[in-house]
Amino acid sequence: DGYNSATGKLSVTETKSIDVELTPIEVIPDPELSEKVITIDFGKDYGVSTSSYGSGTFTAEGITFGYERLKSYHTSTSEKYMMFEKNQNAMLYNTTAIPGKITKLEVKTTAGCSANAAYYISLFTSEKDVHISDGTKLSGKSATVTLTGTESDNFSYFNISKTNNSYNGQISTIIITYL
Repeated sequence: DGYNSATGKLSVTETKSIDVELTPIEVIPDPELSEKVITIDFGKDYGVSTSSYGSGTFTAEGITFGYERLKSYHTSTSEKYMMFEKNQNAMLYNTTAIPGKITKLEVKTTAGCSANAAYYISLFTSEKDVHISDGTKLSGKSATVTLTGTESDNFSYFNISKTNNSYNGQISTIIITYL
């Protein structure tokens, strides 16, 4: 408190102490930023031939997939899966973008598949409808491979290509996590 001779003004400061009660707030996550999951379970019938290997498209969980040299395999008592033909550049890929950026892709083989069947799996920023011969390799019975990406990677597509060896491949489930 005091007089300022340079400005000719008098200043007064008053100090008070008050009690304040803080109320906790709930943080609600933005649904646009929350992870979402699409599970493609090949135990379901997506209209892919069960009698012969073929090429075409099918839609699952709102996403269209393309395939070459695959057939759906369903038995009444055992596993159900998508079978990749041996020695034939068999592959599975999405033709429409995942509705966000892929942060994780899990691909699972069956317990009944050959331990020697192998696949290359990769994530892409645009559709990849050609057989790939590099990427993360998956092989073995009841095996799972997980690929990861970040939102800034902008991955909205993937490709699973069977290596051209003499073993049929069997994929049971694909789980796609995205933002």
